[in-house]
Amino acid sequence: MKSEDPIIDPDLPPGSQMAQYKLLRPVGAGGMGVVYLAWDVELERDAAVKVLKRDALGAAGTDVELLQQRFLREARSAAKLSHPNVAAVYQVGRHGTRRRARVFIAMEWLAGGSLADHLQHHIILDWRDATAAVRDAALGLAAAHGSGIIHRDIKPSNLMRTPTGQVKLVDFGLAREFAAVSDLTEAGSIMGTPTYMSPEQCRGEPATPLSDVYALGCTLFHLLASRPPFEAESVPGLLHQQINEPLPDIRRFAEDVPEALMAVLARACAKRPADRFATAAELADALSAALTNGAGRSTAIPATIKVAIPVDPPNNLPHETSSFVGREQELADIATALAAARLTTLLGPGGTGKTRLALQTARRSLRMFPAGVWMVELANIAAGVTPDAVARAVSSALGLKESSGRSAADILADHLRDADALLVIDNCEHLIETAAQLCADLLERCSKLRLLATSRQPLRIPGETALRVPSLTTPDTDDVPLAELEQLPSVRLFVERARAVRPGFALSQDNAPAIARICRRLDGIPLAIELAAARAKVLSAQQIAERLGDAFKLLTGGSRTLLPRQQTLRALIDWSYELLDDRARAALARMSVFAGGCTFEAAESILPDGTDAPDAPEVTLKPEADFVHDVSAAVPIDAADVLDLLCELVEHSLVIADERDGVVRYRMLETIRQYAAEKLAVSPIERRAVRTRHARFFEDFAVTSVQSIQGPTQAQTLAALAADHDNLRAAMDHSIQDRRVEIAVPLGAALAKYWNIRGMMAEGVRTVDAIMQLNPPENATLARLLDSGGVLAIYFGEPGRAAEWFERALALARAAGELPIVSSALNNLSTLAKEQGDLRKAYDLGQQALQVRLVLGDLALIAGSYNNIGNIARAMGRPQEARELLGKSMAIAIKRDDTRWIAYGHLNLGELEVEQGNADIALPLYTKCLEILKGLDEEWGMAYAEEGIARCLLAKGDLSGARSRLESALAVCRKFGDKANMADQLDFLAHVELQQGNPNDAMAHSAASTDLRLTINDRGGIATSLETRALLLAATDSARSAALLGCADQLRNALGMKLAEGKRIAHEQLLMTLKAAIGEATFAEQFGRGAATPAESLLQT
Repeated sequence: MKSEDPIIDPDLPPGSQMAQYKLLRPVGAGGMGVVYLAWDVELERDAAVKVLKRDALGAAGTDVELLQQRFLREARSAAKLSHPNVAAVYQVGRHGTRRRARVFIAMEWLAGGSLADHLQHHIILDWRDATAAVRDAALGLAAAHGSGIIHRDIKPSNLMRTPTGQVKLVDFGLAREFAAVSDLTEAGSIMGTPTYMSPEQCRGEPATPLSDVYALGCTLFHLLASRPPFEAESVPGLLHQQINEPLPDIRRFAEDVPEALMAVLARACAKRPADRFATAAELADALSAALTNGAGRSTAIPATIKVAIPVDPPNNLPHETSSFVGREQELADIATALAAARLTTLLGPGGTGKTRLALQTARRSLRMFPAGVWMVELANIAAGVTPDAVARAVSSALGLKESSGRSAADILADHLRDADALLVIDNCEHLIETAAQLCADLLERCSKLRLLATSRQPLRIPGETALRVPSLTTPDTDDVPLAELEQLPSVRLFVERARAVRPGFALSQDNAPAIARICRRLDGIPLAIELAAARAKVLSAQQIAERLGDAFKLLTGGSRTLLPRQQTLRALIDWSYELLDDRARAALARMSVFAGGCTFEAAESILPDGTDAPDAPEVTLKPEADFVHDVSAAVPIDAADVLDLLCELVEHSLVIADERDGVVRYRMLETIRQYAAEKLAVSPIERRAVRTRHARFFEDFAVTSVQSIQGPTQAQTLAALAADHDNLRAAMDHSIQDRRVEIAVPLGAALAKYWNIRGMMAEGVRTVDAIMQLNPPENATLARLLDSGGVLAIYFGEPGRAAEWFERALALARAAGELPIVSSALNNLSTLAKEQGDLRKAYDLGQQALQVRLVLGDLALIAGSYNNIGNIARAMGRPQEARELLGKSMAIAIKRDDTRWIAYGHLNLGELEVEQGNADIALPLYTKCLEILKGLDEEWGMAYAEEGIARCLLAKGDLSGARSRLESALAVCRKFGDKANMADQLDFLAHVELQQGNPNDAMAHSAASTDLRLTINDRGGIATSLETRALLLAATDSARSAALLGCADQLRNALGMKLAEGKRIAHEQLLMTLKAAIGEATFAEQFGRGAATPAESLLQT
């Protein structure tokens, strides 16, 4: 092979070594990788080594992580299989440095070449050889399917022969596990080789095991005819043939093919999956039978070849004009229901895809109903008509003629009396009574008839199975990895429809966050997503996402082929809204005040008219839209009516009832909530009254809940607060906007405690600051707010604000005689002093707080003081005192069954032990802490535990494990804006990088850590930064390293901070190293210079 051959990888020329494999020569290239013949130097055998292409990694727009995941998935897929007809995988690995690692797969070397090689070199296979080869492949395929793996790219080049003629499957590069939730190459993007691709794959539908059967049939045709079954000048033309053209007569190309094999070929290549062999194993059996039955038979061409060609039953189903994305589970559920019940009704709000699902089900069910499948659209029939008028619409769809003297219902019933047929009746909601009456009559008179209806509410007749149609799955956040994002049906739908109006549109790292936000904001409603994607013709994804604040203006201009009510998002919801009475409309408008749903108790407290006396003047709105004139939001509602009204809204698919852990919550899709909020906004007085009732309810809920946040029920309390966190935020926002200080202050004080536990520092500080802008009255409640807010400010990196709030809280609490708040403010001032490195002040304040708490006799507060003073003693280098105090705190927590404090007790004891060099003792303490906090879903605290585990792993020499844990902790602290702990973790990461031989990366992490510590004025942390920088410079600039240590020493002495035992030994070793490098005299000079220089100056030079 010449060196200029394009498949040679410049980084891996022949003779290169990759792990234990010496690369001898490249032998081919696949979709993702270059394949080499290699020699296994350890086991002394030939091997095929496939390496991910370098040019694929470097291609513009390529997502490296996604490509590597696809490549590794091939290895994982193939490695799961152990079968004589599947090539064996020996090893999967990475070669090279961490940043330039190349992924490779080592597998069995098959010296006989591929069946594509035979075709390329015009080696004509006898029909028996071809049949035996494909039978072998079918056996291997059956093993793959049995392990839950679909190959998805069966073709001659992926069928390799051994020197003995045995065929083995290779290249699982597009394989997927068809039972798995995740899939990197799911439907919606056509993947595979079009020449052998099944019709369903050509349409962009998900591949199934029967897609592999079809591809194997096409491969057999190619081997027999020396040409593929379909050929075209373009890929679109080829896809069209695969979908629509019948299989050519094989006898035109190979006269000796026996009839038995022709029948096998026709069935394997059937257009409908249901008409193919049910499994690859069945295909293998049929091929074996053809080999037996075909032997010795005449091969003359018969006058007529009788091959059964499936014919569709009569139907009026429209042809698909766009691909159908996702919904495999829903289709399966509908098929199950349709088989078991004679009436299946698909329920859901407008735009969720009920009609498309019904049509797709009907298409897939054609062969089940020999008398026909008929679609009946009721949307254009006016409300209030008789059942016979609906019957005429159904009769018209079936092409039945009217007869004088007979009702349309009778004609229809007579026609369908013994017919094994399916009627799809679409959009029943505005004719619910008449549609229900006709359906009941037909089911009673037509024993074999099945009905599939779509509606926004059930028909409520005997024998009905109602299925809720959910929205498409959406991303939880904007930063979902690209590999996961492209699997989601909502994202695939947006990308496909956007590509239809802007060719070349694709999901990328740049537009992924915006597309995720679009799909989430639109609740995964297919029609809304399609309307948004239509805007991609003139707007970027980011621009579309930015305009979703007024989705009703943006989402207009749907396809002209849609019904008028489906051409805009507003018209879609208007259709449902107009079916409600005034009380239900009022309830819907008031439900918009809830964010993230609500319990029945919340709805019962907020939906009915209250006794609030709104003090806001009525505001006249400019009538910019028709909805302004709708005053139904102000219609009175009684508490006794709430349950019935909720049930009505659920039945109309405007509200969703979800049950979890025995609790039912009611929620609206965001688009419907936005619509309902517009209705509520028509009356500002009504809106203010509803918002006030909402805020007061959740203020009481928060204040009551935080009283149980410590103790045996804390897990349930935290879960309840998390479930209604969006409502709590909304209540806070409304209280601030409406200047309801009497609600905002106690609600903020309660929420600050919750935000502290959840690590939501930035949100908490912003909220407390916004409340303070309202100039609240100075009282004990305000003291509680400032005290709790100060804790958030410490970890948010604003020590000045924290000190101000704590001091003010202390003064207010003393004036009000509120000793619990006094003790808390003192304890928090102690924590602040410790964070700033003033350990003597911290210790004194901690003792003052403890004395107040001992007087109060509150065990929970006393445990908190013991914990705080114990941590200060640890930082002061007094381990015995620290161990005693932390032990007392833990004992009280255990006595009170306070799970959260038990977790932090383990954490703090772990800190003590790891600082003393006892990593083996610390590791199980950190691990237990992590286990408990996982149960409480306390992500911020889990980051502390992960960091502690990382310290233990580093002490044990497990650098990669330490890095992994540390990066996980750092990501959480970045998420919550915890600057103090981010600084600690970056400093720690610098030590890990140094030990891994990456001094430049270590210096970068140290600099980032130092910047944070200087920003938040963490004096103790700055001393640590000086010591870390000294260690990093010891080998290259010993004099400066000595100066940095002198500055750190002076700062530690000023703060009263001693080095822990575990750090002291390493510190002394560094001192000796520097003295040996530059001499005692120079060391002393530089050490003294550093002690006299401000830390900021040394760190910034």
